[in-house]
Amino acid sequence: DLTPDGSGGPLVNVGDHRVIELWNLVFIQYDRQADGSLEPLPQKHVDTGMGFERVTAVLQGKSSNYDSDVFTLLFDRITELTGVRYTASLDSATDIAMRVIADHCRTLTFALSDGAMPGNEGRGYVLRRILRRAVRYAGTLGCHESMMYKMVEVLVRTMGDVFPELEKQQATVEKIIRAEEESFLTTLGRGTEIFNEVVAGMKTSGSTTISGEDAFKLYDTFGFPLDLTRLMAAEVGFDIDEEGFEHCMTEQKTRARMDRKDKMQVQGDEGEWQWFSPEAPTEFVGYDTLETSATLAAVKTGGDRLLVVLDKTPFYAESGGQVGDHGIIETDDYRLDVTDTRKDGELVVHFITSARDKVRDCAVSPTDLSFDGAVTVEAAVDRERRVATERNHTATHLLHAALRKVLGEHVQQKGSLVTPERLRFDFSHFSKISPEEMEQVEHEVNAQIRKAAGVTKHADVPYEEALELGALAFFGDKYADRVRVVDVPGISIELCGGTHVGNIGQIGMVKIVSESSVAAGIRRIEAVTGQAAEALLWQEYRNLQEIKNLLKLKADEQAGPKIKELLDEKKALDKQLQESRLSGLLNQLSATLASAEEIGGCRIMTEQLDGLGGDELRQAAVALREQASCVAGLLCSVTDGKVFLVGFASDEAVKSKKLNAGK
Repeated sequence: DLTPDGSGGPLVNVGDHRVIELWNLVFIQYDRQADGSLEPLPQKHVDTGMGFERVTAVLQGKSSNYDSDVFTLLFDRITELTGVRYTASLDSATDIAMRVIADHCRTLTFALSDGAMPGNEGRGYVLRRILRRAVRYAGTLGCHESMMYKMVEVLVRTMGDVFPELEKQQATVEKIIRAEEESFLTTLGRGTEIFNEVVAGMKTSGSTTISGEDAFKLYDTFGFPLDLTRLMAAEVGFDIDEEGFEHCMTEQKTRARMDRKDKMQVQGDEGEWQWFSPEAPTEFVGYDTLETSATLAAVKTGGDRLLVVLDKTPFYAESGGQVGDHGIIETDDYRLDVTDTRKDGELVVHFITSARDKVRDCAVSPTDLSFDGAVTVEAAVDRERRVATERNHTATHLLHAALRKVLGEHVQQKGSLVTPERLRFDFSHFSKISPEEMEQVEHEVNAQIRKAAGVTKHADVPYEEALELGALAFFGDKYADRVRVVDVPGISIELCGGTHVGNIGQIGMVKIVSESSVAAGIRRIEAVTGQAAEALLWQEYRNLQEIKNLLKLKADEQAGPKIKELLDEKKALDKQLQESRLSGLLNQLSATLASAEEIGGCRIMTEQLDGLGGDELRQAAVALREQASCVAGLLCSVTDGKVFLVGFASDEAVKSKKLNAGK
């Protein structure tokens, strides 16, 4: 009670700042049923809520949490970084900005230290919104560069003894916050310009509501969270068509969902399923065997393809980033080439793109085939292709483990593509991976491969039991009640429904071929394994040997220094050539200038010099300005289909004749 006479009782729960809720108790005792009745809970407890900042403020005799020493050092750091002092005013725009920045920095630092990461969905997007809101407020203090990462040290110093995670994760948290700040700052300026243009247009039209389309453009193109646009709009007396914004968001999500569905499911099929037995889910036996006898359950045509469903199959259907199997399905009469396998609900659909009539020994169109009921077939997966795919899939698990070891445990898989030829692995990380880090990751993966550890697959494991085994599971991800666990003891253990090698030594080796960014905070690594990695290394070796032969280097000599020497020589020769060309050009232009027409006491010259670039024309113009006291002119050139124009005027021409080459 902050009233002078302690009479604040009637002010409780009416929004008066003179009374502060310090502590509350929630008695958790009943479970309310659908009919409104209360059923006693088997375990009853009391939930106690006592705010640390509020207790501190009361103990220190402050009227606001922000006036306590919990925030003092943060405000001091903001002052150091921006030159703006905190005055503890409720209404001051700069004080409001400082409170937002300090509070948001605390939230981000603790959340990131606990393993959360900024992202585009769920809690990750909440963190990104918080950070971007703070960045925009920093701009109102005149700071247009990353600054919040410099405040992390203050929290480590003041709270690290109580929360040791802060000190342990300080470097990682600073890097994440800085990368996020810098990323948003690159679009904040242009986004603010677009916002101001929208506002100006609305004022002209007499409207005060920003359309949902414009708000969505700021979100989708410039990374402005809706609440940031709402805040900026309120500052100029505008509001937002939030229903229109949500409509645009829903349309985008629907397009993305349909695109994913088109890629993953069986689409665009003209025919209807012809069932030879009661419809039932396909039994997948491909974890244990690559060949099996099965019964033809259903067929239908789709364009120029035949789609086949068996009662059971060894063919892996595309899912979890792993592509579908290829192979052969044989009946007594036909040999069917399977060139893709996908899921359609609980069915595994085999795509047949070519076929052969075994009786007549000739090729036939898959769509012309007919079958006499639920015939027995022999299904065989392309073994070489499956094994290559398995090498790449298990390699993604090793890569994930190595990235978490080298870069930090904030690394989480965000997507993958596993084919027989290569692998692609997307993961959360806040900056480009350095060549040294990349080398360390690759070395770690190959060092583990050389240990040739066995791979254990645990099927149909209860989710909680999988976690007890140590399987990676991330906040916000959805998992079934029963899962499959792929375990490389001491190296990696993950929930995964894909197929894998029996021993990591079968991978042979991993060679990373590229690293890039695919979205804010998401990096991508592409790599090859086994024979593909060996072929790549041989190709690079042959290229290097060819270069060394051309340079006439000995086996133990390095190509790099020699190539640098040659490039330096070329650069010097290019400079000499340019100087020589310029000298000749100036001699030519000097003669032209001498005979140029003089108008009103100023020499005026024009010259077309095809084949010269803009830089050479500019250098010539600068030299001509010095060859006569009063001269002006225009040089032009047509080079490789491009036109270059350079106007010039000497100082005297500018001063006495008011000639301006820029106009």
